Amino acid sequence: MLATYEAATDRYRCEEIDLHPADASTRQIDLCAPESLIADIAAARAVSLDLHAGGHLRLQTASSEILLAFESPASRNWFVEAHISRLMDLTAVCDDAGSGDAFLWLLADVEHLWLLNVARRNNKWAGVVLKRKRINLADSVTMKAFMRRPTDENARNVIYLLVDMESGLELPKSLPLFAELATWARSTPPRLTIKLEPGCEWFLFVPLDHVSVDGRANEVSWAVEWVVTAKSLTRNHLERKQMVHELSELRTLLRHTVLVINTYPHFEERWLEATGRVRALLRYLCDVEIQVGREFETHSLRVLVNPAAAEIEQMLRDPNTWYVFAAFHVESGVWQLGGDGGRFPLDQFEKGSLAHIRLMRVYHCNSLFDPANPMAIHDSIAGVLLRAGAARAEGSAFVENFPAFLRAVVGFVAEHPSLRLVLEQQLACEGSDLSQLLSQIEISIGTFRRGR
Repeated sequence: MLATYEAATDRYRCEEIDLHPADASTRQIDLCAPESLIADIAAARAVSLDLHAGGHLRLQTASSEILLAFESPASRNWFVEAHISRLMDLTAVCDDAGSGDAFLWLLADVEHLWLLNVARRNNKWAGVVLKRKRINLADSVTMKAFMRRPTDENARNVIYLLVDMESGLELPKSLPLFAELATWARSTPPRLTIKLEPGCEWFLFVPLDHVSVDGRANEVSWAVEWVVTAKSLTRNHLERKQMVHELSELRTLLRHTVLVINTYPHFEERWLEATGRVRALLRYLCDVEIQVGREFETHSLRVLVNPAAAEIEQMLRDPNTWYVFAAFHVESGVWQLGGDGGRFPLDQFEKGSLAHIRLMRVYHCNSLFDPANPMAIHDSIAGVLLRAGAARAEGSAFVENFPAFLRAVVGFVAEHPSLRLVLEQQLACEGSDLSQLLSQIEISIGTFRRGR
């Protein structure tokens, strides 16, 4: 059997596989994946499927293995037959993923919800595939209470709901989603990639920064990445590797990154000092000389402050715009221009028109759902950006925090090795100290920690 990744369609094309309930044999699949994903792939690589009588499935390659526990051989065989391409997708990504990675996959058929959760420990991947009655916890009283008031107590109640027998989901507490965090230190938060198939969008509202099921405060929470489109885990992994590589290069970062800082009448006076200090810091990233071969090029970090609608549209449509960091106030599901400049609807961007954008890290309130239909995430602000072609679009189901945006901007430029070096050199020429400036900024931002 051959499973081939087709980059043009972002799919694994698999021949049909037929498993019988009594079958406990080993089957071999040749998996063809992009050479850029796994360095040791020449043309194809064999994946062995071990079907254990107890209901387990072992997916093994030359460099890794995944052991999946099922609740019965029958559910295992049905899942493998129906979702072999998804298993190949997961196998290819796990071969290249780091030790801090975990994956959660939710998919639904007419009657059932399937949950696949794996994590890596001691160079081996282990996890479980659960079959449950199809439910939508967004309709529960507990979830609705959390959506109205996203307090810590209501968030913990949602997590308890996931393991509650009466909820119909009854997830085991040993699930990697809950158990793996205990093995990580605060300094090394693990990354959880969650792929949601149609019908599972409600899980997007689960507060995964409160995943403790024993009532204790969490030392560390998952760094979560959501995949809510038809994009495969393979494509998502390739895009992330590309993004990390590009953002590590100073020349690429300066040429292709745009920061958008909007101020609004309802908070401009309160945060004027903090915003002004951040803007002063960013000015040191203008006219940076970079040696390219024997020549020198001059590049500046693009910063737009209260841009007009035409500027925003031009910036977003510019093929040189790859990374966007911004903050927008939102009213009735629509971006508001800075300085009380009016509305900026995103439905003007047709499908694929923003395909050059790798990441939109935008702080915008209530941007993960349509106000008229909270579960229609694909019609939300973030959903419209994804439909327009942006590879990644961040958002929030709740009210965002402008000081958090300022803190994120400062962290982005001050923690990036190359940008920090530029800042230190520029400030040294003026007899100033970067650490002192950052302390002043933090004091200004820290005065306003509690939302808008």
